[in-house]
Amino acid sequence: MKLSKPQIEQLKTLISKKGYSEIDVKYEILDHVAWTFVNHFSIIQSPQP
Repeated sequence: MKLSKPQIEQLKTLISKKGYSEIDVKYEILDHVAWTFVNHFSIIQSPQP
């Protein structure tokens, strides 16, 4: 599963609204949140044996 561009933009907006203004911090948070989201939903959607 991949996040769409609008989903990534929503995450960026949320991160900014939470008060993180430094670009490197924003991208680090975005990376962690996106990875967690994709990993979580990939596990849920994967077929069970």
